[in-house]
Amino acid sequence: MATLLDIFPAELPPSCARLLHHAPECFEDSRLGTIAAAMHSLTAEGRPVAPLTVRECLEATGKLGGAGDGLFLVALAGDAARVQMEVS
Repeated sequence: MATLLDIFPAELPPSCARLLHHAPECFEDSRLGTIAAAMHSLTAEGRPVAPLTVRECLEATGKLGGAGDGLFLVALAGDAARVQMEVS
């Protein structure tokens, strides 16, 4: 999802856009919902979505603990599938 937000923030598939719009409430894992909400906020502010900026956003809003602290965020980023996309 972070890759889609970074490359195509205005062109998300409708299901992804709805998921982010209703984050964190619509996530079964509240940590993931908190992270998704931070990613949504960063995109709305025109900031890049990356592990560092997500962490900064969570720290600034006092929600890093609700996202499983920094270790969960680092592990999540490390587990993400690498996607190479070309924009034409």
